[in-house]
Amino acid sequence: MFERDLVATLECRVAPATAQAVVSTLRAAMYGDPQQRPALLREWRFERVGDDEASVVNIDMPVGLTAHGITTRRLVADDIGLAMPIDAASRARIVAAHGLRLQSSTLREPLQVWSVQAPAGSAPVPASIVVRSDGQRPGYRLGCDYDVQTRDERVPARLRAVASAQDVAAALECRADPAALQRIATTLERVVEQPQLAWPDSIRAVAERGYVVGEETLPAHVIELDQPLNLHGFPVQRVAVSIGGYIAGDLGQAPLAKVLAATGMDAAARQGDGVWTRSVARDQTPGRTLMRERSVLQTDDGTVLAGCMSSSTYSAPR
Repeated sequence: MFERDLVATLECRVAPATAQAVVSTLRAAMYGDPQQRPALLREWRFERVGDDEASVVNIDMPVGLTAHGITTRRLVADDIGLAMPIDAASRARIVAAHGLRLQSSTLREPLQVWSVQAPAGSAPVPASIVVRSDGQRPGYRLGCDYDVQTRDERVPARLRAVASAQDVAAALECRADPAALQRIATTLERVVEQPQLAWPDSIRAVAERGYVVGEETLPAHVIELDQPLNLHGFPVQRVAVSIGGYIAGDLGQAPLAKVLAATGMDAAARQGDGVWTRSVARDQTPGRTLMRERSVLQTDDGTVLAGCMSSSTYSAPR
């Protein structure tokens, strides 16, 4: 009975309550008196490895079990759930068979997560297959997501206002309103703070990068969008967001001359090595002046960034 439920739990074929009962039985076996375990579990070995923040329990079984067509004698339990180790070939097979989509992050473990992308507006399913990278070690973990909440329901209310493609395009072209800029900031905070299963479907990856321009480094979070945008006639899928109100499309090794022409930059716009700017908007409200500059940067390795720099000055109301 337990072994049947365990396999079904790994294959996402049980209700969340049954999956929780399986995990509770394993937890009781790990922390309880080995002599009081059910006969089936008395020869199972439980070993906690890693530090407190990233600890993993390896569960070694005397007899292998088979789930998803894979036979294993080891299971893994962590703060995400129960999983079985798999190799790259099994990962590729599972991902292809279930149409899983990759979302990756260099900011937190697991660095790679393959999961089901539910259609917009669809109801959450009781369980769905999840494949994730195995920390810094080669290999992957195959398990299930038994959280019936939607992606938005997994995050605090303050992080649910997600930027649309139109918001990002407007910001890159220096025409976004304050509400759109706030949605972009909220989306960035969400992907930086939350695990991939709580990300918006529109985000494929996030990473930190330092863009070096004229020997000065511009630190940025780079968000990779699921679908590319059109920026001044160039497709852009990676968007760099930096402190101080800077947002730009990473155009890779795009021809600099064509980018400068498309953004309306002339010789007067050159501010230094690899830097071109042009003021496009100046909005004044009582006590505040918001200035926006269209910007093109060419990094020391030839990467071209095109976007917008926003800055504000404040004065005492008269």
